Amino acid sequence: MKFIKKYYSNFLFCLFVVVFLYITLPYVCIARIYYAIKKPDTKTLGKLIDSEELQINFIPDIELIIKKLLLNSNFKIKFKTSNIPEIVSSQISSPEGLILLYTDTSKFISNLKNSFFFDKFVDFTKNKKTFSQENKKSEEKIKIEGPNIKDLPKRIKYAFFDGLFSFKLILIRENLKFEFYLKLKEFTWKLVKIKLPVDEISHPTGV
Repeated sequence: MKFIKKYYSNFLFCLFVVVFLYITLPYVCIARIYYAIKKPDTKTLGKLIDSEELQINFIPDIELIIKKLLLNSNFKIKFKTSNIPEIVSSQISSPEGLILLYTDTSKFISNLKNSFFFDKFVDFTKNKKTFSQENKKSEEKIKIEGPNIKDLPKRIKYAFFDGLFSFKLILIRENLKFEFYLKLKEFTWKLVKIKLPVDEISHPTGV
C-alpha cells in the first residue's frame, strides 16, 4: 500500500512538472524573443524562429496586400521578377526584418510597400552591422530598465494556446494588430507565423 501511495505521489509530481512546463514554456519563448529583439541579437532570435515556415506563412498575406494595393491605387508593380511574394517574405522573415517590425513598425511597413513598387528591393538585412554595433549599448540599457511592464496590458491583447501544440499572441504596435503564432517543434517552442494587418497596410492613405 505504501508503495502504491509513493508511486501515485511521484506520478502526480511528474504530471505537475510536465503540465507546468507545457503552460509556461511558450511565455518563456516569447520573453526570449522580446529580449533578442530589444538587444538586438540576431543570432539568438534566429534560433527562436522557424524561418522557413515563417517565410511560407508570410506569402498569403503578401499576395493579398499586393492585390489590395493594386485595386486601391494607380501604381503598377515594376519588379523584374514574378515571384515577388517569395522574395519579400524571405526578407521580412529574417531576424533583421522581425527586429525592424517591432522597433520601427512604420519603417517596416514603408520598406515592405516600397519593395512592391520599385525596381530595387529594400534589403531588410542591410542593418546587420548597425545591430551588432548597438548591441552592447542596448544590452546595458535593457538590464537597467527591463521590459516595459506597465505598457504590456495595452500592447498585448491575447496570449494563450489556440491548439494543443500551438500558441497565439496578439500584439498592438503603433495602433496596428499583429498576430504571432508559436508551434511546439521537437520539444522546442518556435515562432512560425506572423499575421500582418493586411487592410491597414494596403490602404491607399498608408499607415
